[in-house]
Amino acid sequence: MAAQARHRSPLVARCVDDYLGGARYPLELLTHLMRSVEPGSATTTSIAASV
Repeated sequence: MAAQARHRSPLVARCVDDYLGGARYPLELLTHLMRSVEPGSATTTSIAASV
């Protein structure tokens, strides 16, 4: 990918490659992930406790 050097993160190229490869995810996946990392959520609390 020619513009890869301008990306802020190598994850951008990975996301584009995944999309071009046919990977598609529902928008609900993002809302689920955001809920799991919100302050006070069970996942965030367990991660903080393990550090």
